[in-house]
Amino acid sequence: MLFTKLAAEASAAAIFMTAGGAAYTFHKVVERDGIKLSDPAKMPIDVGTDWTKYVPFIQEKKEWFLAKPLERVAITSFDGLILRGLYLPAKKASDRIVIAFHGYRSQGKSEFAGLAQFYYEAGYHVLLVDDRAHGESDGKYIGFGCLDRYDCAKWIEYVNKRFEGRMQIVLHGISMGAATVIMASTRNLPDNVKAIVADCPFTSAWQVFSHLLKTKYHIPEFPLLSATSLLCKERAGYTFDQVSASIEAMKMKQPLLVIHGEMDNFVPTYMGEEIYRACNAKKKKLMITKAGHGESFFAGKDAYEEAVDAFLSDCLTF
Repeated sequence: MLFTKLAAEASAAAIFMTAGGAAYTFHKVVERDGIKLSDPAKMPIDVGTDWTKYVPFIQEKKEWFLAKPLERVAITSFDGLILRGLYLPAKKASDRIVIAFHGYRSQGKSEFAGLAQFYYEAGYHVLLVDDRAHGESDGKYIGFGCLDRYDCAKWIEYVNKRFEGRMQIVLHGISMGAATVIMASTRNLPDNVKAIVADCPFTSAWQVFSHLLKTKYHIPEFPLLSATSLLCKERAGYTFDQVSASIEAMKMKQPLLVIHGEMDNFVPTYMGEEIYRACNAKKKKLMITKAGHGESFFAGKDAYEEAVDAFLSDCLTF
């Protein structure tokens, strides 16, 4: 009887601790207000990249972008959120547009300021969107691509309605945004979506969380990850393993350029490699040496721009 009582108490304590851990993890990881930014110049999470050396460059490009004649645009998501973005028209008549999707805890005008100038100078219209629960967009819960893939399709619908389907559309995503555009690729996208650029994409939210629990926190994925994923389903409407970018890549039809830093330990390089191998469509790959997570554009700017330019020149008509 005593042993049974002790076992029951231990089991109850374990369940309580797991539930508490799941609630804390969900709040910190999925809820918008889970991380407070005391210094906007710093990343809200440690991804293993020294961003301080790039702050002057990022600030310069951001100021360049914000000084342009921007238009604030908005759409309504499938679940009623107002999602917002900044639209920069091309400097002369063009039938090419890039829709850019940023990474976790970031926003369009920060993460894509440098690339915005690259695309603008190359003759593209530029649309930098803020993902749900980020920047100026509504939302309490971050979607990790599982929800954002529907938002991506909505942004494409907005562009096609606004420009009557005349635009050649490029989707460019970084990190969570990269997973988003790959996950969105099989959502019956229109034929004028001509190419997808995925910079350091993760295969699934589950796999990247499992990797981080083991490598950064030395915690096994079970039972914490399972419990947090179930809580996410209850509150945010999706599970961490609901969508896999590598599985979606097997079915995608659009040409894909995968870019990844060879020193990325946050979203490990093997995830980008797995997605690239899974893709059965036309594809290219660029690996940047000495680049950590999200660092490829900064660490290898010339190679990055040359690869994107060559890839898109082969996918679009000019």
